Amino acid sequence: MTARRWWILAAVIASIFVGVIVIAAVVAQGAVSSARAAYAATVEEYSPLLAERDDAEAAAIEALAPEAADPADDPAVLAEVARLLEIVQQTVPDDRVDVDRSSDAQFIDESRIALAAVVADVRADVDALTRAVDALLEARTARVIDAAVADLDQALAEGESALAGSEGRVTDESVRQVLSAALDDGRLARDAEARDPESIAEAAAVIRTAIAAVAAARVPAFTDVNGTWCYWENIAFCVTVALPRVGDDSVIQPPGADSFYPPRGDGWTYVVPGEPCFTTGVGAANGDPFGSAVFVYCPRGVSSSDPFQNFDNPQYERIYISQRGSIDPYFRIDEWAAATGR
Repeated sequence: MTARRWWILAAVIASIFVGVIVIAAVVAQGAVSSARAAYAATVEEYSPLLAERDDAEAAAIEALAPEAADPADDPAVLAEVARLLEIVQQTVPDDRVDVDRSSDAQFIDESRIALAAVVADVRADVDALTRAVDALLEARTARVIDAAVADLDQALAEGESALAGSEGRVTDESVRQVLSAALDDGRLARDAEARDPESIAEAAAVIRTAIAAVAAARVPAFTDVNGTWCYWENIAFCVTVALPRVGDDSVIQPPGADSFYPPRGDGWTYVVPGEPCFTTGVGAANGDPFGSAVFVYCPRGVSSSDPFQNFDNPQYERIYISQRGSIDPYFRIDEWAAATGR
């Protein structure tokens, strides 16, 4: 082989060797780039996770605060939230590295694996704490909704009673229409698939406002007197009126045809001329005249003209039963405390 051929062969071998080196360098650089990209993706997951961690911690602290406490909270749930909060509040190792300064693909990949393990641990802790706080708050909300629904049910019952009892008894029929619409809206709020406590409470308030409007427009009648009434000085002294009976052994006596006070036509009552309250008599069941007394029913907003009353609060309904000039009132049992200030 001539010297020229050896020179050509050596050149070919050298070029092949250089090519192999170049290819190896390109492959190595590609591995580094891939490793850096994977590491960057892990960092992108980790950074917002730390913000979630802060949010979960703040939510747990707020849920456990004394001012947010609910006596009905499950102690086991509270303990679990406190335990997970303590875990989340522990210092998290931050082993992030500047991979742009390294060309070692293996080092970068090992760093990514370590960081990914930290991300997984933090994610598990944050998710567990979030679930526990959600369970605590959902239980509290459920109790609020239950209480609101119970109150709405009571308002619906009161409204239905007011609507039925006011038929033909109001000066303005539109107030009954408003009440009827409020009752329909209240039922919708109560039966909604996604029940909101604020909406439910608002529905109950609207119903009660409509009830008050009906009551204000309602024309009083003596038959409204039915119910339990308690003496203004002592709530232990009560009398039940269920017309025609008053108490256990008395009846309201309808006036005779020749009575000074003409009958009103309802069979139970007559009204003293010029007297804003309904006035009649109550007597013993056996008709003993010595057991009779004056019986007065004053609707809300009016007062008897009797100057000898010992106590009067026209903001509430009252009855008076007396055989003497000094007449003391009885208030409805459910209004007694408000009416008397006790």
